Order: sequence, then C-alpha cells, then structure tokens
Amino acid sequence: EAGAFLSALGRGGAAKGLNVENAGLRPPLPSGHLAVDYNSLVAESTGGDCRVFVAGDTVKDCAIYPGGLLSTGLAQGHVAVRGAFPEAWRATFPPVGRRVEGSKMDAFPAVAFWIDDGVATVGVTEQAARMAHGDDIGTASAKYSETVKACVQPRPDDEFLKIVYLKTSGSILGVHIFGKDASEMINHGAAFVNRGQTIWDVIHSIPPAVTYDEVFLRAARRACYSMAQFSGERA
Repeated sequence: EAGAFLSALGRGGAAKGLNVENAGLRPPLPSGHLAVDYNSLVAESTGGDCRVFVAGDTVKDCAIYPGGLLSTGLAQGHVAVRGAFPEAWRATFPPVGRRVEGSKMDAFPAVAFWIDDGVATVGVTEQAARMAHGDDIGTASAKYSETVKACVQPRPDDEFLKIVYLKTSGSILGVHIFGKDASEMINHGAAFVNRGQTIWDVIHSIPPAVTYDEVFLRAARRACYSMAQFSGERA
C-alpha cells in the first residue's frame, strides 16, 4: 500500500500523431521524436531535399538538449529559425556578438523542479561524476542558514547548495540546490558549469551584498580548503 505513486519514466516524443509521412518525411523514431541535425533540420525524408525544421516535443537530439522542457524548446525554436533562414539571420544580426556557426550551445541546461521547497540542478550528479572520475571527485556544500542574509531573513537549516568538482583542476562539474527559490539561483551555477569554470572563479566573483549568492562562495571556499588538503596528501 502507498499514499502516492510517482511515475518518473521520462517524456516521450509527440510526433507520432502528426502524420509526418504525408509531408514526405519518414515515420518518427520509436521514442516518438523526429531525427534532426544540429540545426533542427529533419534529417531523414522519403526523397528530395528536406526543408522541414522542428522544435519542442518532436525533437530528441539537436544543438539544444535535453528535450521535453519549455526552456529548451524555446531555445530549439531559436536554432531552427536560424537554420531555416541563414541569409536573413546574417543580414539581421551584426557580426559582433553573433554566435559562431556550428559552435556548441550550453552542454548542461539548468533544470528546476516546482515543489514547495524547490530543487534545481545543473551538470552531473556526484554519483555520475565518481563513476567517470573516481577519487578525483570532490564535493562541497553550504547552507543558506550560514549566510549573512539569513541573519535578517532566517532560512530552514536543511536548505543548501552543493558543488561537484575535480580535485586536481578545480573544474566545476555540477551544482545542486535544495531550498526556496532554487530555480532562481541555479542559472548562476549553470554559468560556472557551462563555461568550464573552476572553484577559484567562484571565489574571485563578487556577488551583491547581503544576498543568498553567498552560498556559492562558502561552498567554493570549503572546496578550496579540501583541495589544499588533497594536494598535501598527494605530495
């Protein structure tokens, strides 16, 4: 017996009911998605040149992933329009600041779960990181209740931020947050992860005074102390 049942099997594609075969396209993949290239151009057709671009729940793998999310779906639409009208895109947007064609988008989009306390994550989990890097993985956590802002706006003692990093280089592989407004905080962590930044980049950053961004600094400092001890042990 149980009070609730949680189904966490993931999301399937939504292309099976679109009758894409009538448009000269091959049937959807078993997952319900359409096969596309980097620019969201449908990769397979029954013949001739295909000029169909797709985004959202019909896409599985393109420049933007994972699929099935509102945020990544909007970004996929951006990529699809750019791919469909490359000449107009170049004419409309100045070269300065324009993304280099073919360059990678964020490897790890931030993900947030809408629950009362808030959960948000970006990058890899500690378990996945240890499977890939073994003993080179370190973690460091900081509680919201330890920040200066918590002195004037108290927070529960179980709310925290956790950083997953490489001990030998300090590179940040993942950031995970549990607490109120985690979804508003995680994009900062996503910038560290997707830019390949390190613990020292976090330490050298200067957040606005009396904000909960201080948890990034506290966790990074603890990681730095741990790495110093790790280096001493290796020496």
